[in-house]
Amino acid sequence: QCQVSEYAAREVKKGISGFGGSDKSQILFMVRHLLGLPDLQQYDAADALALAIFHSQRVDIARKMDFDFNL
Repeated sequence: QCQVSEYAAREVKKGISGFGGSDKSQILFMVRHLLGLPDLQQYDAADALALAIFHSQRVDIARKMDFDFNL
């Protein structure tokens, strides 16, 4: 069985940069900062990593709260 989660782009952007209307360059900047990857240049890779960071934070919070978000 595979768990599937779905997030709105604005939700992920707000979780990563603090602003739901962030553009790709802002997300790239924050992913570089959060993961210590100064050489990261690809926007698509930064988007994928941002989604992974956001999801892992959400799962961690849900576990700490002992709450099931169907994760």
